[in-house]
Amino acid sequence: MGNLHATTRSAVIAVLTLSLIAASAGTAALAEPGSGVGPTSSAESSAEPTIEAEPPSPTESASATVPPTPPAEPEPARQEAPPTSPPGEGGSPEDAVSTQVASAEAVAVYRFWSDTFQSHFYTLDVAERDSVIANYPKSVWQYEGAKFGAYQSQVAGTIPVYRFWSQVHNAHYYTASEDEKNHVIAAYPVDVWQYERVAFYAYGTQDALAQTQVMAQFWSPTFWNHFYSSDPAEIDKVKAVYPAHIWTFEGDAFRVPISYAPAAPLPPSGQVASDQAAAVYRFWSDTFQSHFYTLDVAERDSVIANYPKSVWQYEGAKFGAYQSQVAGTIPVYRFWSQVHNAHYYTASEDEKNHVIAAYPVDVWQYERVAFYAYGTQDALAQTQVMAQFWSPTFWNHFYSSDPAEIDKVKAVYPAHIWTFEGDAFRVPISYAPAAPLPTGGLSTVLAATLGGLSGKYSVSVRDLGGTRSTVDIGGETMQEPVSVIKVFVAYAVLDRVDLGRLTLATRTRSGVTVQDCLRVIIQVSDNYCHWDLVALVGEQALNDQFWAEGYRGTVYAGRSGGGTYYPAKLSTTDDLALLLSRLYRGELLSPAMSEHLIALLETQYWRSKLPSGVAAGVPVGNKTGSAWTADGWFHSDAGVVSSVGGTYAIAVLGSRGATAAGVRAIGRVVYEHYNGPIATAASYSSLNAVTAAPTTFYRHASTSAPLGTIPAGVRLEVYASARTWYQVVYNGRYVYVRMSALLDAIAYPRSAR
Repeated sequence: MGNLHATTRSAVIAVLTLSLIAASAGTAALAEPGSGVGPTSSAESSAEPTIEAEPPSPTESASATVPPTPPAEPEPARQEAPPTSPPGEGGSPEDAVSTQVASAEAVAVYRFWSDTFQSHFYTLDVAERDSVIANYPKSVWQYEGAKFGAYQSQVAGTIPVYRFWSQVHNAHYYTASEDEKNHVIAAYPVDVWQYERVAFYAYGTQDALAQTQVMAQFWSPTFWNHFYSSDPAEIDKVKAVYPAHIWTFEGDAFRVPISYAPAAPLPPSGQVASDQAAAVYRFWSDTFQSHFYTLDVAERDSVIANYPKSVWQYEGAKFGAYQSQVAGTIPVYRFWSQVHNAHYYTASEDEKNHVIAAYPVDVWQYERVAFYAYGTQDALAQTQVMAQFWSPTFWNHFYSSDPAEIDKVKAVYPAHIWTFEGDAFRVPISYAPAAPLPTGGLSTVLAATLGGLSGKYSVSVRDLGGTRSTVDIGGETMQEPVSVIKVFVAYAVLDRVDLGRLTLATRTRSGVTVQDCLRVIIQVSDNYCHWDLVALVGEQALNDQFWAEGYRGTVYAGRSGGGTYYPAKLSTTDDLALLLSRLYRGELLSPAMSEHLIALLETQYWRSKLPSGVAAGVPVGNKTGSAWTADGWFHSDAGVVSSVGGTYAIAVLGSRGATAAGVRAIGRVVYEHYNGPIATAASYSSLNAVTAAPTTFYRHASTSAPLGTIPAGVRLEVYASARTWYQVVYNGRYVYVRMSALLDAIAYPRSAR
């Protein structure tokens, strides 16, 4: 039976082939099955017939000046009845013949591959193809050419192939099944599978039409998209190379015509100067909720070297642009806002002039041309559009050419966070590779210093000058800040004084005033007043304020270990350095309250750490801290150094045996980075207070009987405190005196305010 079927199939092929050749020669030729044209033996039954055309006559080939005679009109070809199967045999699908395939109406279907999304995209829309080529880099959509033919509108016998798009999977999904289409629409939300339209029309698989080919269908359970191919070699390779979780063969999806119109010409490349384009680098600030763009490599390296990731997180090269103007490009202007801590970009000359005229320089200060790009009016090939978003909340722009990123921003963020404004400008798809990242600088020196110290340290340094540069090592690490966190509470309380919710005379739950509690938590690091002030403001209110103002690593988490006054808490050196830099720049409090807190910091009693790591006479406003754990004592400190070489905030949080000497050594390295070697280091006596008059002293705070009197003018070491009672060392004994009985015994260097 197999030989009979094979002979019949070969004979039919011969009939069709001879008919086509004869028609091209101007005559209608017919061949009967079994007439000698097809194979005559079982050994030859699978071979295709060989047709040898007669060579042209010498006259025809040599007659270049005589136009050829038009061919005679072909005679109508007789319709042959389709071959029948032998008696008792059903017809094989391979035996079916149809002359109804509308090859003349078929057009090319173009295929793209995305290395980014791990998916294919199919379209027969030439405008859509050209738009994808023009607007997406090859890493997002790589054009692979015309891969098969299909129909733009329905012709007899065809069925629609439907197309969906997924924002979740960043992929298209295709199906020729009406039931499957309806199921997907009903079962999935639009962000998972959004029905778009009929992609094209093709034939079903139930009829093996001649002049058509089957499209093999694969499904990726990993990337949630289909892959189609009619190329046997490609199909075999996918089956052989990829495991089932990457590409699972599902069978034949539909049939498409073998012949179709040639692929449309690709769009012209235009005059895009890709060889002159440089990388534009992007940063994200979790602190300021804004992006920063620069193609200046030195500026990029300075930001990376001098800012912690919480302030400016480097995101890499995101698109290409031009450092100087090339033909057809326009400038993209850059502004900086001290008020909003953000940059603002515009490609509009009118908008640039309006911003300069309408806003004071502290709101929007024009800086320079950020880079040059193409306008949106010309859809140049080899360029891509940059989508523009505006944040009414944070007052800055966000730009992206990444379709997945654009779709995510549109889908996830409400309009008050990111509002899509349209296409801003066009940039070249190809550009020079990103410059190597920097090494060295203060970060390197600090890392080397930390490597030689006992204990563990996190460090952040923030320049308060024009660059506002920052360096950090472990700056984002949330850890126990010990008493250093009290500067956060002091700020929050004084902020409420500015707002009129509290006054300095407000009494805490213990009866001690806000003013006195602020003094003792900063100057002598009192724990009781610290907890009183936390209770006065409220832990949740503190946490909400810290989060809203960008201190994302600072939090109070209730009392620790069942204690009555000591709160569990976390912070980061990045947060501490940011708070102190804002305080000294006058960005947190009114001038009066700023000066009040800075005065407390610059007259803080315990000065063996950061204040002793600078040159003599240099003002340092700091808040120190230490604690005892199973690993022993560990020390921390944070402050602002006002030196000739620059004013900077520095925060050092220690753990696992970090020492006061280690904190001091870190402070000295940073100071010498700004100012050079120290000739004479600052040194402070541990005798930090002096009695103003004869002073009664007690064994315990407030409740014990007097033990005696300390004469006036005696210098004492304040060792600890219990709210407004100070524990001092007198004649080798630890005793208590009233805070009001003591004066500062240290000549504190004060910064010029």
